[in-house]
Amino acid sequence: MVAGGGLGAAMVLAGAARASASPGRKPRSDARVVIVGAGLAGIAAAYQLHRVGVASTVYEARDRLGGRCWTARGFADGQTAEHGGEFIDTRHVHLRQLVRELGLELDDLFAARSGPYSPNWVRGRNLSQHEINVGMRRVQAAVTREARRVGVLRGDGRVDTAAYSYPTATPRAVAVDQRSMAEWLETHVPGVLDSDLGEWLDQTMCGWYGLNMDRLSALNWIDYLIVPYPGADERWHVHGGNDQVINRAAAALPAASVHTGAPLHAIRRRAGGSYALDFDGVPRPVIADLVILTLPFTTLREVDMQGARFSAHKLAAIHQLAMGSDAKVIVQYDTRPWTLDRWSASMTSSDPDFDTWESSAREPGQAGLITVYAGGRTGASWRGPAPHAPATPGLRNSVLDQIDRAVPGSRAHFNGHAWADLWPDDQWTRGSYAAFAPGQMTRFWVGLGKPEGNVHFAGEATSTYSQGYLNGGVESGDRTALEIMRKLRIPLPRHLTKLPYSPI
Repeated sequence: MVAGGGLGAAMVLAGAARASASPGRKPRSDARVVIVGAGLAGIAAAYQLHRVGVASTVYEARDRLGGRCWTARGFADGQTAEHGGEFIDTRHVHLRQLVRELGLELDDLFAARSGPYSPNWVRGRNLSQHEINVGMRRVQAAVTREARRVGVLRGDGRVDTAAYSYPTATPRAVAVDQRSMAEWLETHVPGVLDSDLGEWLDQTMCGWYGLNMDRLSALNWIDYLIVPYPGADERWHVHGGNDQVINRAAAALPAASVHTGAPLHAIRRRAGGSYALDFDGVPRPVIADLVILTLPFTTLREVDMQGARFSAHKLAAIHQLAMGSDAKVIVQYDTRPWTLDRWSASMTSSDPDFDTWESSAREPGQAGLITVYAGGRTGASWRGPAPHAPATPGLRNSVLDQIDRAVPGSRAHFNGHAWADLWPDDQWTRGSYAAFAPGQMTRFWVGLGKPEGNVHFAGEATSTYSQGYLNGGVESGDRTALEIMRKLRIPLPRHLTKLPYSPI
């Protein structure tokens, strides 16, 4: 199965041809701007700078663009899924605006047909929604009390996340931050951790935050149950594949402004405030007046930064911030899930731990695509011949068999297509998206996007507005583009300034 690589590369080349044929514009600044990383953050920043007449050069370690925004193709009926980020919330205004600007369309996943059966398969049985609701009342009450003690939930009912953010966290928040979600749950809601509900919660947190509860800060309970995110609905997907955003935005850039196969090796500050960047495959240091680093911190920590003169706090975040270990197996059936015992395509499973959803909701044909999504220790344990490759028979069968236990007869409809995306094994991400381990929320939540000299930071890890989502890349790319415009004293475009941004 060809799942994105060849077609994606062809689209990039076609985009470069269109860009080279487009008329140039006189630069509004001669500043040397270098962007490291050609995922959504890097390409969004380059695109917005280009629109106001600021030239930039983008360097990407991979042989393709997009990073974790990468569409999987080659399935029956011409259906697509996503190797990486998939869903777009209604609140993801930065990405939705960019989609419109590029002439793309969004599919409304809520309009798709779906069945009512969504099993929570825990320890060999379907844990009913009633059982979950009853058990969660105790958890919700305990987390609400903690949110008041921490200072997040105020007397007037308002939520103030500054109470657990850097550098404004309260002493209680710092104390709670030292404990894991599992430790906090066992102390404050005794008996739940080792129950079926506790097993379900652990898998839920793996899917949501990327790690098991024993590796996540207890403050994640407050983020999960107390902090409101209006419009967080995972309702939308780009028609035809999310990576079209990358390809169309890159096509608008000047020819030869994006270089692939060039991982960053070192960055150092020079006298006068400019920077020298060493890229593998580039014979001489690249000199920049302004830099945007969009690399995941798991990759950035491998770069030689001794001469960059970053602050101790920034270096601590780069070297220590946790990373989710989510992985995907995409399987295709010869029919839609709602024909299989009225299955919604949604399932939470333990042993093996994973969640599922339908990726063919607004796709053509009769086949059904199911994304099997595992985080935590399960996601980290999955193996394959390469980080992105057809799923091994063992891995494929383990998920198909578990689904068949909850949805009897589904196994017989598997059509042979199964693909694995093992993001923890991907050398350029080493995981899925940023996570906050014990002790890290009050140290690193807010502030990761703060510039260091003339080096700016983007990527989903720097976004508290939509951390872990594709929009976090676009939002942070837009933000860093605005930061550079301010430094160059270029008027800020209204289409960017009207949008909300994460505090830095």
